[in-house]
Amino acid sequence: MVYNRTMNKKGQSSLEYLMSYGWALVMVVIIVGILVFIISSPAKTDTFSITNSTEIMLKGGIVQDTTAIAILQNITGGEINIIDISESGNYTNCTINEELADIDIAAGAVMELNCPLSGQDPTGTVTITYKNIAGLQKTASIDIQGDLVNMPPIFFQKTDYGAEEDCITVNLCIARGNKRPLYNSVTEAGYVASSPDLTQWATGTCASPSAFDTFENTAGGNPPALIGQDTCLYLTIDNEYYDLVFSQWTQGIGGVGQGGGFAYTRTRYIS
Repeated sequence: MVYNRTMNKKGQSSLEYLMSYGWALVMVVIIVGILVFIISSPAKTDTFSITNSTEIMLKGGIVQDTTAIAILQNITGGEINIIDISESGNYTNCTINEELADIDIAAGAVMELNCPLSGQDPTGTVTITYKNIAGLQKTASIDIQGDLVNMPPIFFQKTDYGAEEDCITVNLCIARGNKRPLYNSVTEAGYVASSPDLTQWATGTCASPSAFDTFENTAGGNPPALIGQDTCLYLTIDNEYYDLVFSQWTQGIGGVGQGGGFAYTRTRYIS
């Protein structure tokens, strides 16, 4: 009987220990996992700043894949109502807590600003217009300076007979009709021999390109030949370079368009 009572006490003590400290062991494992992820990931130097920190606090931010995410907190001491979210630069359709406007944020509440990237350059400013508890309309602007060097490649696809366009900057949207090569829909109604306007192209990577020329001349009159090959795109007005690798090109048959589909992966090149 003494033996059984001792064993029961030991078993009870072990269970109490696990219940008391088991959560701590779990947290240690999680923290170690996060540290390993951070150490093994490429260093990013995204910079976020806010012009009005007296009523809305910026708690942190990151440019992840093709989206900027900022964590904000209402520190007014009362509820605020988000009236409008506007963007300048390369971000668009920003939301707070997945809503576009008329968003009530309780005192002390944390909110998530989510901004899809509309171009390869992850910079821009987001202005939040809101009313505080006193009914005064105010603004807070979040400046986003993303890390260009460690931005991931962007995949773009124009489906056959689709209307998708790759708007890289305000001066250039790569488009294609149901046949014929590419054009710039910002400045051109359709393809001409020198299209896309405001661009130059070269085979090879942007680090070591061949001579720059029009898209058609670079492709040798046969765009499918670019599939799987390194291609460099230069934006003449914006002075930006992009490494492209085409993965698909729908070719017409006998002069008849077959939908004009194409796809590529592009990556901003920083010399």
